[in-house]
Amino acid sequence: LSKFSPPYMASKSDKKWNFDYVCMCPTLDAVTNSFVDEHCIVFDNEDENKLAYSEIHHEFRRLVDRVLCDRLAELGFSIEGFCDIFVSSDVTHGPKKKVYDHIRATDSFTVFKTMMVARNNELKKEALQALSKFSPPYMASKSDKKWNFDYVCM
Repeated sequence: LSKFSPPYMASKSDKKWNFDYVCMCPTLDAVTNSFVDEHCIVFDNEDENKLAYSEIHHEFRRLVDRVLCDRLAELGFSIEGFCDIFVSSDVTHGPKKKVYDHIRATDSFTVFKTMMVARNNELKKEALQALSKFSPPYMASKSDKKWNFDYVCM
């Protein structure tokens, strides 16, 4: 840890602070969120894994590795030190959770796929809610929903 941390941050009690400091990087958060939103449309709820999933996962790994390595270099932290801290971190909530989950997803295809399917479902739900606001009031019954969908898609 001493080669990872500045001299004034060398104690084990400071691991959490170091993790927070590295992960609270607006670039890392913005770049990974943008990537997930852009590529999640490819992922569906089916059990079968498609070749495109692996290709997108590899691209995501390269992106996170590049941005994270740049951040660590900027702070003067070693990759080994960050890995030590990351493994011992348990982020279950708060603003760091999404960044933590994105970093974790680089090493696990299953975690990555689950994350992408969940985000795809969230975006679909948001789109349906937005479309429902544009339905004319006289078309509110369930029997008219197919007509509403057809009307919107014309």
